Amino acid sequence: MIPVEYGSITDFFVDYALDISHGGMFIATNRDVEPGTEVEVRFELPEMGSIFAAKGTVIRRGAAPKSIEAENAPSSGIGIRFYPLSRESRSVIERLWKSKIRG
Repeated sequence: MIPVEYGSITDFFVDYALDISHGGMFIATNRDVEPGTEVEVRFELPEMGSIFAAKGTVIRRGAAPKSIEAENAPSSGIGIRFYPLSRESRSVIERLWKSKIRG
């Protein structure tokens, strides 16, 4: 679980990402964020000296997929589809994956 900041022009929240890829992420939350809402997402990985930032759209709200459920995390959340990522943000995801594989 990675703490992420996300929100729209009017609301900003901090919750936990359970899954992330170049295409999007699932954020565990009980907040009522409607599909179609445009959001900005940001998180820091201090141990890697990295900051991830992206914009996207909430594409679904509902239960976390069984494959990514995490202990002590809400069992529901939102799926976000990213707009095309910057080279820097793509690099952050790749380094994150590599660190988890070596784990």
